[in-house]
Amino acid sequence: STYIGGDFWNTEIGRLRPLGIIERLWAKEGIRKPKNDREAVIFYCGSGWRSAMAWVISKLLGWKNTYNYDGGWLEWSMTHPNAPRHKLEIVGPTPPPSPPEYLADTPGISGGSVRSSDDGKMR
Repeated sequence: STYIGGDFWNTEIGRLRPLGIIERLWAKEGIRKPKNDREAVIFYCGSGWRSAMAWVISKLLGWKNTYNYDGGWLEWSMTHPNAPRHKLEIVGPTPPPSPPEYLADTPGISGGSVRSSDDGKMR
């Protein structure tokens, strides 16, 4: 992710840091203004909301050819056909787990769920 959240804000006064400071911080991380139309900077994060801030700042800096991957890694991992899948990932609905054997005869516990009454007390 290219978002360095704490570095964007002056928390003492609750304002965005001067753009020149942010640009220098990015340069230290290897994030630089595209030199020509064949170069681009694509900001991304886990879901797209943090990288949106970086994209806005790039536009305030006057950078061209900058983009935000709005869905982030979350969208990519859910929609890309070659996204790695965790071997424990389960596709589709699964039945609730059975209660542990030592709770099997406990009143109110059935199929791994606890029921509550209208008064909010667990039964």
